[in-house]
Amino acid sequence: MKFRIPNLKYLLTRTYNESNDSAQCFNPSKNQSSDSNQGNTQREEWRTKNTEYNAPRGQSRTAPRCSDGDTNRDLGNAPYAFDIKSETDSNRDYRAAIWTGKHLQLTVMSIPVGGETGVEMHNNLDQFIRVESGTGKVEMGRLKSNMNYTVPLDSRYAILIPEGTYHNIINTGRTPLKLYSIYTPKAHPFGTTDATKEDAEQREAN
Repeated sequence: MKFRIPNLKYLLTRTYNESNDSAQCFNPSKNQSSDSNQGNTQREEWRTKNTEYNAPRGQSRTAPRCSDGDTNRDLGNAPYAFDIKSETDSNRDYRAAIWTGKHLQLTVMSIPVGGETGVEMHNNLDQFIRVESGTGKVEMGRLKSNMNYTVPLDSRYAILIPEGTYHNIINTGRTPLKLYSIYTPKAHPFGTTDATKEDAEQREAN
């Protein structure tokens, strides 16, 4: 069955008009370059012209609130190019979905000092993680009771996590551990923004 949204053009127009600048939450840095602002303008022009733009199948375009009180940060299914280091380093949320498409999802994370993601495992997806700043360690293993693959982390490191692998990322440094994560396929609902790990746990429990 083909997925349809009634009055799609109206819904998109209302969503974009109601947010003063949909990039405000997505790009929280106050020092955006003219190139970045031009990219934001081009993205909005593209969305206005391409009214067939749609959220991934089964996902709502209703925008949840960011922790900063702005609009949904998820720009999934719209073409976008941006400074990923700046976006990752400036992120203050524990987890925020930046782009959720049909086959791929990008999130940014900020793990507080002494914090961790907690042991988790994904049965149906592979995951790529890139550390942008901070220090920590990753623990991985096929068995939860035997996560003996341990590697210290800093801004030089990327992590590849195959499906079915237990993993935990721990902040061992004195500053927040900033990273971005790519899931294929997606792992979280479109528009996910968790201000804290506790928020994430509560959302996933519901």
